[in-house]
Amino acid sequence: MPTYTRILTPLPDFIILTDEILTQYNASVFLEVKRNDAIINRRIVADDIARFVRSDRDKNLHFYITTLSLEDENSFNFYDDALCKFVIEGRGGRENVSELEMLELRIVSKTPDSIINKISNAINSKLRKDIGYGSLTIKGNYKVFYNKADLGKKKFVYDIYNPLLPIIEIENNED
Repeated sequence: MPTYTRILTPLPDFIILTDEILTQYNASVFLEVKRNDAIINRRIVADDIARFVRSDRDKNLHFYITTLSLEDENSFNFYDDALCKFVIEGRGGRENVSELEMLELRIVSKTPDSIINKISNAINSKLRKDIGYGSLTIKGNYKVFYNKADLGKKKFVYDIYNPLLPIIEIENNED
């Protein structure tokens, strides 16, 4: 069971890629959104990504995959001890004209629900089997999946808002 999954892909592409898995396990994606001085969670569906998911969304706003039944907009605390076992936290997946930020998934609980484990394993399995994705190990011994179609188009970065971090180097060995 992978605790972390790292992917070089924009969040909208990730949501489309995993939509079938999320539907199979009756899971939803919630995106943190600033509204006035508060942060709310908004359910995101694959059919309506362009309307809700800005590629340049604010720093430190995460997204969550959960099997909990929640309202479409809520202020739920996904880190609550009793409920975090039903949550995968997501960070990153932002992009701008020249950069694509690494998207990172993390199982929040040390004792996650079995369905959350199945979702995490299914995402990793799909990425391993998808011929459109490759993988490599980067500094720190992290395995990272990347969309082969994005090679050479943008710089891959750890954090789009921190230019001091190194660039993630991937050689294009495709014909």
